[in-house]
Amino acid sequence: MKNELTYILGAGASYQSIPIVKNFANRFDDFASNLFIICQGLDPQSEMYELFEDAYLRVSKISEAFKTHQSFDTYFKKLFHTKEFEKISEGKKILNLYFIWEHLSKITNEPELKVETTFWKQSIIDKRYDALIAGLLKPLSGKSEPYCPVNFIT
Repeated sequence: MKNELTYILGAGASYQSIPIVKNFANRFDDFASNLFIICQGLDPQSEMYELFEDAYLRVSKISEAFKTHQSFDTYFKKLFHTKEFEKISEGKKILNLYFIWEHLSKITNEPELKVETTFWKQSIIDKRYDALIAGLLKPLSGKSEPYCPVNFIT
């Protein structure tokens, strides 16, 4: 049997680049605000305006649902148990849009006042992942080969 490594990554594993539960709601509201600002710059008669307005309204609606639960995971579990599968499907699509936006968002300045609910984006990809991957790879020029099979559980 070959040796292999399994890493278990928790919610805080990306805290420098993706918000954790305690500051997710505020950052998700930033996403909604960003969609609203984009809408304001578009021609109200255009198809793009309709798309962004629809996205803004859907994001705002689900944002309110997220705020009434511990996390979006809890909200989706509730929907699952109440058999509201269409809401789960729409929610996942909205979250995908949010995470794309979050990954493409620029690094932010350190906030003057550090509040628990304020998210400070310190890097596009959490710097600790660079260190993790660098430590797993053999020092071979031009090749990315791990020392042994690696599994990630999140």
